[in-house]
Amino acid sequence: MKRGVLAWGMSRGGTRLVGMLVLCCAGIAACIVGSTNIACSRHAERDGNMNDKHLLQGVWEVVEETSDGIPNENASGLLFIFDGDNYSTHNPHRPRPYSDSYTINSQQTPKHMTLSHDSLAGVLASTPHAQNCIYKLEGDVLTICSDFNYANDRPKDFSNDRGANHTVRVLKRVAHDARDVQKYFRL
Repeated sequence: MKRGVLAWGMSRGGTRLVGMLVLCCAGIAACIVGSTNIACSRHAERDGNMNDKHLLQGVWEVVEETSDGIPNENASGLLFIFDGDNYSTHNPHRPRPYSDSYTINSQQTPKHMTLSHDSLAGVLASTPHAQNCIYKLEGDVLTICSDFNYANDRPKDFSNDRGANHTVRVLKRVAHDARDVQKYFRL
């Protein structure tokens, strides 16, 4: 008769019990490690979003804007202010600034940003309630790309060629604190 692992374990009563305990402990450890990895990835996603959200805080000025491949000279001086979960825009060509909320997902490639437009719902009937964008943050330079036609399609890349139907805004940080906006724009 061949003596395999099972036969060996059965012939030694106490050893069989120890072997079963070792297997059970290994299974429990695998479950704990697996659930810890899931929890860690959820924390990493939250932490990544929180880190980018922290880095977005402050006053940003549009230094370049291209819509469907055509430069928009009227965008210069436009300010984006990120303050907590809210953003506002201040346009020197329009008297009334507006403020809304935004969300980001820095785990996507490219990173996702959704700008709410609820405060404009009564002002401009054609404006959607949210604008799906992508963004990249490189030090004190923020690039936001959105659909040019407000079709609410999230762009897949930052191309600003004619026919891409994208609006690409390049912003430069002018202040790390949103409260410093008065230094740059008279409200």
